[in-house]
Amino acid sequence: MNKAQKEASVLDFQEKIEKSTGCFVFEYHGLKSEDINGLRRQFKKEKGELKVFKNTLVRRALKGSELEKLLVEEFKGPVACVFGYRDAVTTAKALVEFEKDEKPLNIKMGILDHKRLTLNEIKKLAKLPTREVLLSQLVGTLAAPLRAFVTVLSAIPRDFVTVLKAMERKKSKS
Repeated sequence: MNKAQKEASVLDFQEKIEKSTGCFVFEYHGLKSEDINGLRRQFKKEKGELKVFKNTLVRRALKGSELEKLLVEEFKGPVACVFGYRDAVTTAKALVEFEKDEKPLNIKMGILDHKRLTLNEIKKLAKLPTREVLLSQLVGTLAAPLRAFVTVLSAIPRDFVTVLKAMERKKSKS
């Protein structure tokens, strides 16, 4: 890589880490290229991105930032970054699912809201429902009291009509 390409790579990493909702670092030693390409396609579907950067360029990109202490020690050996742009949960789910398929993948750590996540925390994050599911549950929770209120209010005229019909039947029999 020449100097211009290295500077572009440093800027690219800085841009991706700022734009992402979550970042996950893992070792890809032992993965075949088709596995990595499959992971890339899966993350692209989930509005994420898998990228491999040179470790020295990552250290240079992080120098002086608040993430330097969190990330710089993890960039040793063959590591890759997964950036989740839409939802960190879906990105974590995809990464953990890939690991469950007995692929030689070693998830090292993650970053979410400028906080470090351990492997256990990433697995817990992957168990959460996606953003869309959480939003639909929220809408259902907010709508439930309104639905109950409308049901109670509609019961008054419905019961009134039922009483009137019963009185009408009683008078017609007499």
